[in-house]
Amino acid sequence: MSETPSSSDETIRIDAPSLADETVRVPSGAPSARRQPGQELFARFKLERLLGKGAMGEVWLAHDGRLSQLIALKFLPESAFGDAEALQSLAKETRRSRELTHPHIVRVHDLESDERTGAIAMEYVEGDSLSALRQRQPGGFFEVRAISSWVQQLCEALDYAHGQAHIVHRDLKPANIMISRQGDLKVMDFGISASIADSESKRSMLVGVSGTPLYMSPQQRNGERPSERDDIYSLGATIYELLTGKPPFYTGDLHMQIVHKIPPRMAARRAELEVVGEAIPEVWETVVAQCLAKEAGQRPASVREVAERLGMRASACVPPPPRSVAAPAAKGGARWWLWWLGGVGLLALLLIAGLAARSLLADDDAPAAQPEPTSLVVPPKKAFAGPRQGEGWTVPGLQMELASVPAGAFTMGSTSGDATERPLTYVTLSEPFWLGKYEVTQAQWEALMHNNPAQFRGDRRPVEKVSWLEAMDFCRRLTERERTAGRLPVGYRYVLPTEAQWEYACRAGGAGDTADADPVQTWHQGNSGNTTQPVGGKAPNDWGFYDMHGNVWEWCLDWKTSYPGGEVTDPRGPSSGQFRIFRGGAWNSALAKTRAATRVGAPPDAKGFEVGFRVALSCEP
Repeated sequence: MSETPSSSDETIRIDAPSLADETVRVPSGAPSARRQPGQELFARFKLERLLGKGAMGEVWLAHDGRLSQLIALKFLPESAFGDAEALQSLAKETRRSRELTHPHIVRVHDLESDERTGAIAMEYVEGDSLSALRQRQPGGFFEVRAISSWVQQLCEALDYAHGQAHIVHRDLKPANIMISRQGDLKVMDFGISASIADSESKRSMLVGVSGTPLYMSPQQRNGERPSERDDIYSLGATIYELLTGKPPFYTGDLHMQIVHKIPPRMAARRAELEVVGEAIPEVWETVVAQCLAKEAGQRPASVREVAERLGMRASACVPPPPRSVAAPAAKGGARWWLWWLGGVGLLALLLIAGLAARSLLADDDAPAAQPEPTSLVVPPKKAFAGPRQGEGWTVPGLQMELASVPAGAFTMGSTSGDATERPLTYVTLSEPFWLGKYEVTQAQWEALMHNNPAQFRGDRRPVEKVSWLEAMDFCRRLTERERTAGRLPVGYRYVLPTEAQWEYACRAGGAGDTADADPVQTWHQGNSGNTTQPVGGKAPNDWGFYDMHGNVWEWCLDWKTSYPGGEVTDPRGPSSGQFRIFRGGAWNSALAKTRAATRVGAPPDAKGFEVGFRVALSCEP
């Protein structure tokens, strides 16, 4: 075990995975022999079946023994294999992509390599790409009403990646966008396809250019530094193709056209292709044309702005009403898409439900075979069965109890602790949320993750020796499970609490900072018996939360940084950093380290037997 200082006088022991230093083993041999079902690789994966093949490599369905689940395994192409520079760049992109935890972004797990081959393990999405779905449409294009919800979800994903993670996709296109069998959109390969393509571009005339030419901005074609506005151009090109059947430019001298020529309006392109459809709303014509502007500065400044110009919000949360109050009908332009989900969107969902599972290959744009007809029984609409605003909630099957936390304000920080707890900051939390009454237990972890990493075993003891990345993966899986079951409010997800949410709940909304002195609430080095204790063994705070002082440190969502001071609303910390925050003290902490304001940090891939977490259910940013 390595040791990382976490504060001025306390050390947290952590284990760091192989990607922590962004180094990879460079294979020295040739690519592996022909792969086949049942083959075991990297002492971790068992191949199930080939999902697809393209210029950028094969994608296989595989069982991940480490995660105990099916994943998609994307093998590196020969052009990247054995290229030390390319593999180092890919390791960096993979490491960054692992931190993208959004319901509309395909989760990246790991990059694995040995002497013969290398592959990227990622979330398996059972469904089809937008490219394949478009090709099966009558006329080869979609109507606006059929893609509105998907565009909404795509904007949410890009807005999160740009604003929260500062990651540019660089290869956005219909083939890199999946639609699950449940009708949910998932963006694949943030930075990864482009990174793989870097090695291939060295052998072409497009040196320094990554991406797919049909969807590249003029700046990307010219090899300029990637920016968010390149993704905005690709977003416009993607929408253009979905609504017309062809990208803005698709024949002739592509470089000249992309750099100098204005594409025809989408209605004109349909007429050119002799296809007939519903009239394209003028606002969609205008916004797509703005996204495709030649000068980057003439495009919308952000994806959020694109969504707003289309009458959407880049992120939309609809808190469920109390059980005694009927949910009001959505009104107004900003939420018109909710009506689509409940009405016209059913048409798209029916289409998706009848499709057979397709490949997760992002690089193969070839038309897919027509699916066999599938009989479909549409179940009657069910009443929402999830948590209600202002009420507690127990997650079915896990017995995970959540308490409702109201919106409010409090003073964050302390003048009596470390310098990192200052200056005092007045924080307003504008949205209510739910928070676990206890830390996640080992029994709950095992039920969802099918393993138990804990040092101190016991079903009711908190799970520990989990990294921030693993805790976020638990939240992601829980979100997907509950969303599939119809038990999540619109726009909400299970996630780690922000640092502000955690401290607000720990203080029970108050301003005090001395709860560490109360032995009825705290597990610390003086009374823990040098081990974790079953959750709920001490008294709760005034809001019903247990073990927020001691037992195990608890991961929070934020990167560690200095407090801003003054007044802030819904703070989420910086978009990048070195250490993720954990709070609350542990079984081996001094009593003084269990205060509500104590702040400690470690790398997101670190893990120790004094660090666990609890989950929040909150509105997506």
